[in-house]
Amino acid sequence: MKSELRIRHKRFSLFHWRFTLKRTATMGTHPRVGPHTFS
Repeated sequence: MKSELRIRHKRFSLFHWRFTLKRTATMGTHPRVGPHTFS
């Protein structure tokens, strides 16, 4: 059950990171938003 929750969280994090990256690319480069934030 714990592993399942971790996998689900991992999948959500990846989706959120992709969404943020896409939004950042649309708005323009932002110094506080980047891959290092979602490491």
